[in-house]
Amino acid sequence: YQRRVHGIVYKVGKHIAIFNYENKAHRFILKNNKTASIIAFCVSSNRRYIALSEKLVENNTIQISVYNFNTATRVRSLNISLAGATTPVVALDFSRDNKYLVVVTQPPDVRIYYYQLDKARLQASVEVNFTCTHVSVSPWAHWKMCTTGGDTLRVWHFADKQLKPMDPLQKKKDYHFSCHSWFDDEKMIVGTEEGDLLIIVGENERTMELKKTLPSVHEGAAIWCICAIGRGFVCGGDGGHFTLFERTYDAEYFMRNKRFRLPEKQRINDISISPNEENVVCCMDNNSMVYFPLANVDIMKSDDPTSFKSLLIGFHSDSVSAVDVCIQKSIVVTAALDKTVRVWNFVKKQLEVVKTFDEEALSVACHPTGLRLVIGFKYRMCMYDLLVNDLHMCSDFPVKNCREVRFSHGGQSFAAVIVNRILIFNSYSFECYGSLQGHTSMVKSICWTKNDTGIVSAGFEGAVYEWKIEGLKREDADDNVVKSTAYSCLRCDEQTGMIAALGSNKVAEQGSQEGEVTLRQIFKGSELRCVKPGMISQKHSSKTHTAELAICSLSQTIFVGTSTGQLLLYKWPLPENAQPYQRYEIHQGEVLFVLLSVDEKYVFTLGEDNCLYMFDVDIVLEGRPVVRKSFNYSVFDDVAYVLQQDLDEKNRNIDSLKTALEDLSREKEKELTKKKKKKKKKKKN
Repeated sequence: YQRRVHGIVYKVGKHIAIFNYENKAHRFILKNNKTASIIAFCVSSNRRYIALSEKLVENNTIQISVYNFNTATRVRSLNISLAGATTPVVALDFSRDNKYLVVVTQPPDVRIYYYQLDKARLQASVEVNFTCTHVSVSPWAHWKMCTTGGDTLRVWHFADKQLKPMDPLQKKKDYHFSCHSWFDDEKMIVGTEEGDLLIIVGENERTMELKKTLPSVHEGAAIWCICAIGRGFVCGGDGGHFTLFERTYDAEYFMRNKRFRLPEKQRINDISISPNEENVVCCMDNNSMVYFPLANVDIMKSDDPTSFKSLLIGFHSDSVSAVDVCIQKSIVVTAALDKTVRVWNFVKKQLEVVKTFDEEALSVACHPTGLRLVIGFKYRMCMYDLLVNDLHMCSDFPVKNCREVRFSHGGQSFAAVIVNRILIFNSYSFECYGSLQGHTSMVKSICWTKNDTGIVSAGFEGAVYEWKIEGLKREDADDNVVKSTAYSCLRCDEQTGMIAALGSNKVAEQGSQEGEVTLRQIFKGSELRCVKPGMISQKHSSKTHTAELAICSLSQTIFVGTSTGQLLLYKWPLPENAQPYQRYEIHQGEVLFVLLSVDEKYVFTLGEDNCLYMFDVDIVLEGRPVVRKSFNYSVFDDVAYVLQQDLDEKNRNIDSLKTALEDLSREKEKELTKKKKKKKKKKKN
């Protein structure tokens, strides 16, 4: 949580995002191409600074960067590698006055470093032979800290330029320690994987010992996170358990107040409390986040699953297999190997539908109206009606392992790829009326041409074919085959009729390496330009489908996603010796998908890091901004399908409530009439 701006701070790829949950806006701390990844981060107690544990590209250097939240500028950097660290930092924490920072590296070379930040000076370090997964500095004494991890709990004191350890348990019982939190200057709560909570109390400044054990808090489920608050503490763990404990001011120290549980029963990995202690955000192991109103906990019922509200932030927990953008509605649809399909509204900036299936979703296509989806699975392909908050299957097709499916621009047909064949279906009668055969290997990408008169396809064998829907024939004169290239994506420019195809070399040849990426501009079977962006593609199997190209006709630009996480912008059509005129550092790992909205106002990128980014596109031609009319999504966003049975049930409920209200009104009228009669009798008497 970040103070004043109601912000939630979380890691997205190799960047840091600050999400304002009131206006649903994001701010970012962006890292450049020198940073390979961010391993961990921590926020200062006054919410002014954030420290990032970074792994740099050059020599795998380990570095800590401290940023100012308000300005997003770096104020301090610490090269941990110079201090002897050979493994990344996995845990770090500020002292309460922000003057000191303690960091812990991961196995096998586990070290604890204690820095004085204002002077960027290493005060002490110690090498240990046990795992540390969590470290914290006591808010009441910057020279006292605690580490937990594995089967080891240690309290450390900084004195005489050394870190001196102490074991509070003295081997009384074997535990696997998962987390801890300082409650005050005397007490600390420690969580274990066995499900017990340990209350550690310090009789004086130099000693601490176990005073109380709260056994099996969540029926033996592991506890993974603890956060202290003014009235006690909250903890979460396996099975989606979330419990509030209150301070008792006696020998019991704490007592359980209320316990709640997530409806999905996902493990809670981390908890963050807002500065005013009114709200809690829980992060689950499936990358989703939920909000809990702690201020209302006294009036809530225990074990009420509706207490948790999903947040927009969070994403799929496994690799994304397909993405599509709707034409008329402001929605982006993502399908992933975590067996879920998600529908995102990019104008309202909210997640609208999450549908979980029994099998992995391999491909997805959104109808131009935004009212239907086609989803490919391993053993079938299905069409769904997109309801207000659900998906309703309206037809299924005996099509196995479809990894590429596309609706025509008009929505009357859709094309599905089955290995090296392309099947054409009618979107309304669900009839398969065509089969396009000619590729000798897996078809990697397809694209409908202008007015839906044809389809362009690119195969793993290096062939780009153009097909006419009328007659279902291939235009042999427009074939382009480069056997040494394995294509991964192609796009068709509707204005010029040119094709952009992205591929990589299968083998090393003269002047080119194996895996070297090439961008080709093709027109009527002839290759006009061939650009080498200077990158080596990762080796994908022929089953992996990506879409790293998008053509913006208004700005005459082609967007190219790279294997290094960059987004390159080239002039389109490609000029001689084309070079990117703009580069953006976006993803940690490869860029897998690049898509444009229908009005070319937004560009979406999705990468190997499972992060989906949305960018505004400002078009400038010849030094002048291009004024364009934005697509009016609101006209279509208000239209949605509702099942008739749901509507009937709702009407029945309304009728029953009306009847109950009328009965209640009649009873009240009778009671009032009786009271009036009694008053009249009393007056007469």
